[in-house]
Amino acid sequence: MARRPKKAPKQAEWLASYADMMTLLLCFFVLLFSFSSVSEANWKIVIEGFNPNATVLVPVPVSPDNPLDYVDPSDWPDQPIDLVNAYYTIYQALDQLIKDGDFGDSISMNASVDGLLFITFENDIMFDGDSARVRPEALYILDLLADAMSDMNEHIGEIRVLGHTNRIQENRPNNVAADRTLASDRSTNVLIHLQESGKIEGKKLRSYGLGEWYPVAPHYPESNARKNRRVEILIMQDELVSKTLEEIYEEVGRNILSYD
Repeated sequence: MARRPKKAPKQAEWLASYADMMTLLLCFFVLLFSFSSVSEANWKIVIEGFNPNATVLVPVPVSPDNPLDYVDPSDWPDQPIDLVNAYYTIYQALDQLIKDGDFGDSISMNASVDGLLFITFENDIMFDGDSARVRPEALYILDLLADAMSDMNEHIGEIRVLGHTNRIQENRPNNVAADRTLASDRSTNVLIHLQESGKIEGKKLRSYGLGEWYPVAPHYPESNARKNRRVEILIMQDELVSKTLEEIYEEVGRNILSYD
């Protein structure tokens, strides 16, 4: 009598379910890990995968240690998305420069809720001593700004470059000709490089030599001098062009001192 073939032992039914669950858990943790450090490019790919027509706005990171005073784009519901994104690009570029270089607090950026951007470069970044020649490392910074500004040309009413100096003697104004010439030459040279980049419409660029008359710190002690010797770049929309400089300083929270 022939023997019956032995039947293969049954696998426990729970094993298949267990294997499926472990696979799903692994996929879940891989997904969590992948989202722990999302780059701007990858985030856009994810969003556009769900909605190809979506306008992607990368959120601004919030950090109490961040040296840049930047308004969160969520505070700008009435501003064009591409303008806000361009501002964020500038924010990223300056923030990275501060992290990578030895700039300390020599770069600052303020923004107002109506879409005005105010960037300050202290003198030791832009120029040497009493020179009006823009330093090579500063040209690189200006190129980064020009690239970002090219994406918002249609929304820009004016870009103002302001040159400031520091009072040399505590109770005596600077020589008018030397003071104004140096301030004007510096702001003009910054403007020239921005315009030569070809990224910004020349008719929207303005330069002003303001000299010693808008200090942000007492002229003395000498440690304050570098704060007053500075170049400021104001980026404003059409409806903001009529504002006075005093109004702009107040709006972005800059404390300008008064001297006779």
